Amino acid sequence: FSVWPRLTYIDLCFRDMFGEDCVSSKDGFVLCVTVDGKTANISLETRTVDCEPGSEDDESLREMVELAAQRLYDALSPVY
Repeated sequence: FSVWPRLTYIDLCFRDMFGEDCVSSKDGFVLCVTVDGKTANISLETRTVDCEPGSEDDESLREMVELAAQRLYDALSPVY
């Protein structure tokens, strides 16, 4: 299964939620969301969110991004 289609949808959704300038991608498998100088990284392979050095103390950003990512994954996942 490829993460590329999901990257497109999740990238677009996060850009709508946080703004064009707040979302970037690195290596094609990690989506970065930056808010107020703090950055959370979403692994599209493992569905985990971690904060970059200097941003670890912002638990609310990590939780908000993690919850949004999980809801988007759930919405995009096919129902069998």
